[in-house]
Amino acid sequence: MHSANKAAVMVIEDNTYDFEILQWAFTKSGNQTPLQHFKNGTQALDFLHSISSQPEQFETPAVILLDLTLQDMDGQEILHAVKSDEHLKHIPVIIWTSSGNDDRISDCFQQGANSYMIKPTKRENFLQNAQILQAYCDQTQNKASTPQS
Repeated sequence: MHSANKAAVMVIEDNTYDFEILQWAFTKSGNQTPLQHFKNGTQALDFLHSISSQPEQFETPAVILLDLTLQDMDGQEILHAVKSDEHLKHIPVIIWTSSGNDDRISDCFQQGANSYMIKPTKRENFLQNAQILQAYCDQTQNKASTPQS
């Protein structure tokens, strides 16, 4: 379990190098939000189904950072699973991929993606990605701590 104050960013990324650079960027930018790494789509979907079926047993991620080009499945399958599930659809999903294909971007937004980020090619530019993720996490935390009427 993570601390009660900081829900994790669920990172669905099969490239270990990209994940490690993202971790570096989080540390370098002073980001305190934990990263929860899932190396393939099957592992991620299993976890998401567990959250949906037993929400009291699992902490819901603040944000899902989703690579579209996973080795075992298309990331859009995961996006569809999240956005079509009553217990999960409120979780912001940020597509994080190297593809800038306009049709693909449009499809992701039509399926409910909250944002679409092209993976940087330079290590330093990962800092900007970390800052964007932190803004989503802060917004999610603020919504969670605001009393609902």
